[in-house]
Amino acid sequence: MKQAAAAAINIPIVQMVAAVALAVIVYLATEQSRSDETTVGGFLSFITAMLMLTPPLKRLASVSEHLQRGLAASESVFELLDTSSEADTGKTLITHASGQLKFEHVNFSYQQDEKLALRDINLEIPVGQTVALVGASGSGKSTLANLVPRFYSPSSGRITLDGCDLAELTLTSLRANIALVSQEVVLFNDTVAANIAYGQIRTVPEAEIIAAAQAAHAMEFIREMPQGLQTLVGERGVRMSGGQRQRIAIARAILRMHLFLFWMKPHPHWIANLNVMCKLR
Repeated sequence: MKQAAAAAINIPIVQMVAAVALAVIVYLATEQSRSDETTVGGFLSFITAMLMLTPPLKRLASVSEHLQRGLAASESVFELLDTSSEADTGKTLITHASGQLKFEHVNFSYQQDEKLALRDINLEIPVGQTVALVGASGSGKSTLANLVPRFYSPSSGRITLDGCDLAELTLTSLRANIALVSQEVVLFNDTVAANIAYGQIRTVPEAEIIAAAQAAHAMEFIREMPQGLQTLVGERGVRMSGGQRQRIAIARAILRMHLFLFWMKPHPHWIANLNVMCKLR
């Protein structure tokens, strides 16, 4: 809005200043011509000089517009830089969780004076069970899912993973046991293999990538691509269909959870064992 206001007021102010200055020059030239202090040529020289000053004045005044744009951008940048780091009060490390989640009398509100978004939630999810959260918009499905990776903390009650309170776990070890396949898949303008291996803090062997892709039933269409795993998917995966992008995201989640180790032992609860938070919208 500041940039728009600066752009809107720029031309009128410059024209007003130029008009006032020109009027003053005309008045002074008229007074001087009465006393024979100036000639017609001198008068025209002043007028020409004034008219030539108008374009530079407009360009100089337009600097404010660009400054306002930069100030608006810098405000958001510095607001992000000044944001406090995420608090991690957990001390317990967890290597590989089995996946038993339990909500015990969980209440949550986004602000203390707001009404509860979640009220007295008691829920137990055994290992290997697939759970779908279904409900009307605004009923708290996303909020409930966001409590698991500790994007938010419960106002009261507690959530346990394999019997250990989530608040006592370090964020790094907790989130290392969570894989997310969102409704809007994010793919980068890179190869299929690089997109599947994205998020791994290690060099991933091609055999593991293939195993994860096979577990997600993605190798069926990957083999048909020109360069196979080395095929570029395009910006945001534009060269792939929506279903193919979802398969790549599932393969990424499987690799993230190291479930490729179970590829040679098919199990009906592969995807359930990912601890994937599914949100039906």
